[in-house]
Amino acid sequence: MDQFDRALESMNQPNRGNAKSSILILGGNPKTTEALRALLEVSGHIVVPVKTTAEFERKLTEENFNLILTTIESPDIQCEIVFEIVSLLSASSPVVGFSTVLDHSTCIRFVRLGGVDFFHMPDDLRIIADRVKTIIVRANKEIDAIEHANETSMLCQAINDDRHRVVEENQALSDDLANAFCDSKKRMQQVAIGAEFQTLLSQELEIESMLRTSLGYILARLGSLNVAVFLRDGEANWNIGAFINFDREEDQFQTILGELRTNACTTIASDRQLKRHSDGEVFAQIMGVDPVDYSGSEVVAFGCYYKKQCMAVMVLFRGDTRPFEPQTIETIDTLRSIFGQQLASILKIHRRSKTHWPSESIDDDDWSLGKAA
Repeated sequence: MDQFDRALESMNQPNRGNAKSSILILGGNPKTTEALRALLEVSGHIVVPVKTTAEFERKLTEENFNLILTTIESPDIQCEIVFEIVSLLSASSPVVGFSTVLDHSTCIRFVRLGGVDFFHMPDDLRIIADRVKTIIVRANKEIDAIEHANETSMLCQAINDDRHRVVEENQALSDDLANAFCDSKKRMQQVAIGAEFQTLLSQELEIESMLRTSLGYILARLGSLNVAVFLRDGEANWNIGAFINFDREEDQFQTILGELRTNACTTIASDRQLKRHSDGEVFAQIMGVDPVDYSGSEVVAFGCYYKKQCMAVMVLFRGDTRPFEPQTIETIDTLRSIFGQQLASILKIHRRSKTHWPSESIDDDDWSLGKAA
């Protein structure tokens, strides 16, 4: 049973007003005590008399009482101690005093300590039953109100806990939906970019114009950067196909192109995965080129494949103050596959335009017969 159910169940408990009331009588001479006991029992109450403060304390630890009657004229029973015991063991029980001696100062002190009423014996015997009933009814109402307030507080707390849980679940669901929407939007953007790039390249049937269109599109999408494109020359060699020099000296960039063609192209072409190097010097060490040329740069290197054949190698790099974002890497990955397919299509057209065409038994996708570009 959860907190919510417990709170509801406790609120539906029957009212205590119809149950028999129990009254504890402390001290007093036997004649007075017996008169009180007889009168209260006739009125339907359960009465327990005790003589000493120690016995009074033990009874309160054993059971609850609806009302406590205590003498205020016995030197052995101090009102201060009585109220202290009641506050510790039965704070909800009203305390009523009685005495055979009418002493106004003693009555006032008793009321100031917390007493709710006072009876002068035996003069008040005729009104005790009604006043005791009134006191008990009022005390029970106060107890019920306090318990009802506590139960209401528990119920509100349970409702609030459930509200927080629902809010958290809704927030989690909203986050999931937002993430799914963002993922779908990104995928749609990549599809749109791919379709746009494919449309542009499909109109180019010459390698030079295709390279120019491709690099222009890359610049438009990725911003300013250095680009080197290498095309396969025979089975094992590579030649520069196109480049963009954004921020390097001309002589330095020519050296960079030469080192990449000689040392890096074969390694890059042998790996189908796009590689991003946030530290350009690490890229240089892996490829065996001069780390100084790539210091403070971020490098992206990849092969452009058509089926199992690497048609071209691209190296893109720029200052690491403008790093390549994850979405930019996705865009590059989309463009490189389209670039490889279109390059293969152009090379097929060029080869078929030759006077001496190879045997039909040779697959169109076999580019090992001489230079592809």
